[in-house]
Parts: sequence; C-alpha cells; structure tokens
Amino acid sequence: MSFLMTKNRLRLNVFGRFLDIERVGNKWIAFDKGNEGKRRRATDIVIPSSLKQSELITYLDDLLHESATASSPNIIDLDQ
Repeated sequence: MSFLMTKNRLRLNVFGRFLDIERVGNKWIAFDKGNEGKRRRATDIVIPSSLKQSELITYLDDLLHESATASSPNIIDLDQ
C-alpha cells in the first residue's frame, strides 16, 4: 500500500486552507497542499498522537477557528 493511499488520511479544507492529515506510524502529520498539488509539512500544526481519526476535525476546529472567515466559515472533509 502506498503512502498516499493509507486509510488513516483526511483531505480537508480548513477555513480555506487545504490540508492533508496522515497517520504515519503512531503520529498524525499535517501537510499544506498547494494549488499545484505539491505538499509541504504544516509545521504550525501539531496533532496529539492519541487522537482518533474521528476526533481530528473537532481538534482542528478548536485549534484553527480564528482562521474562519465569512467566505470559509467551516472545515470541509474533501473525501465526503
């Protein structure tokens, strides 16, 4: 199974910021995704390894809610 095809992955629009969140080993790692599809590590986002995948959106909402705007007021799961 390739790194990108893991089941422990979320593709999100977080208040207008496109993020890939992936479980790598026992850690969650956040990546910013650019318009051209390239990814870079989102070093400003640290996710506790103890969180379950089902808890990630709530955690990111608590962490990044100040980034919400009138045009991007929510976190959107891009895989749904």
